[in-house]
Amino acid sequence: MNYSKDETNRLLEKLEAHLSKDPDFSSSDMAALNEMLQAWKGWVALGRGAKWVITTLGLIAAAIASWAVLASTIKDWWRS
Repeated sequence: MNYSKDETNRLLEKLEAHLSKDPDFSSSDMAALNEMLQAWKGWVALGRGAKWVITTLGLIAAAIASWAVLASTIKDWWRS
């Protein structure tokens, strides 16, 4: 399943609220769960950031390649 950012956060908060009411989980279990949730959110943010960096670098590379082809074409046209 592919959830949106808001839906994922809502589901994680719902899970955390449910587990906080569960008597089988101690405070150390809840602390570990909270740390895992924070780590998950960190990895998600890192992935989104990496996606933007890769996209930006790809666009820059495409612009450089296009500029080189365009400059070469204009030079050939100008010389002929």
